[in-house]
Amino acid sequence: VRLKAISGGGGKGQRILRAPSSYTELESKEAQVEAALNPLPGLMREVLSEVKCLGVGDNKNVVAELNIEQTSHQEIQVVGNGEWCMTLGGRDCSLQMHEQKLLEISVTEEELLTQIAAQPEGSSARNSLGHALQTLRKMEEEASRFGSAVGLDSVSTFECIVSDDEHYFMEMNTRIQVEHRVTELCYSLLFTDPEKPSEFFTVTSLVELMVLLARHGSTLPKPTRLPRCGASVEARINATNDALKPHAGGVIQEWSAPLEGEVRDDQGISSPNPDTGTFMRYHLAGAYDSNIALLLTVGKSRRESYERMAEVLRLTKMKGDQLCTNLYFHYGLIQWP
Repeated sequence: VRLKAISGGGGKGQRILRAPSSYTELESKEAQVEAALNPLPGLMREVLSEVKCLGVGDNKNVVAELNIEQTSHQEIQVVGNGEWCMTLGGRDCSLQMHEQKLLEISVTEEELLTQIAAQPEGSSARNSLGHALQTLRKMEEEASRFGSAVGLDSVSTFECIVSDDEHYFMEMNTRIQVEHRVTELCYSLLFTDPEKPSEFFTVTSLVELMVLLARHGSTLPKPTRLPRCGASVEARINATNDALKPHAGGVIQEWSAPLEGEVRDDQGISSPNPDTGTFMRYHLAGAYDSNIALLLTVGKSRRESYERMAEVLRLTKMKGDQLCTNLYFHYGLIQWP
């Protein structure tokens, strides 16, 4: 099982407790169970010490969950107003390092159906994509049911671990996610007045949706989910050295302007001075998170979104004092899928 601190996050405060069956040198089941439980007190102390040392919380509760090694990490975007609840597809966040997400990819029913239709009948690729579609539909149905059961009245993420044809609920994040724009680029929401169909408006921002839900709540009719782009991908640009270890604290002195088709979410770091047009140097804080920015691209298909991301990463230039990033690593990584 995996021991996980309630107040951890980002992979902090986790340890693996081996299964009794892994102690093959012991003959009896009783001896195997005893050997498996021996490390438990020490591992619990390690979990709590790590969380306390990193200052992420004082909650001393620890959960034990099934540990599955060969997995993909998928999550479903959920929205609701307390009366209705619906989903906006999923995101595959399996490409991670140091328990932190690196590349986040849209997973939608429309994209999977398109890919399935392009594969030969009876092929392994078609069957694999068919299983992925079934899993997505199950997760979306469960996420919608979950949100309805708790009266969800904002934006949340229903996170799952997927292994082959099985999926396991992991947690519900009742807040906006860093990677929420992956979903925004694939779907919009059409709100129509039930009594006056000619009165309608479209929402393309999940943050805007949160404000609308907070302000108008139950008066908002259930919207219609509309596809925007076929697929999207997000790369997290982090301050890391050549060993891909966090290396924040450098100064960004130059950053090329966003390219055509690039969606750059950098909290305004790369925006030039509005009066002079010059780049404003930015000192990366090293105390909390090594993440600098999010780069996103879209395409008619997942492959096209990858190709556009590769071109963005190839042409993006960053220079600075003691500045180390994973920009080049991402360029290599995006070539693989």
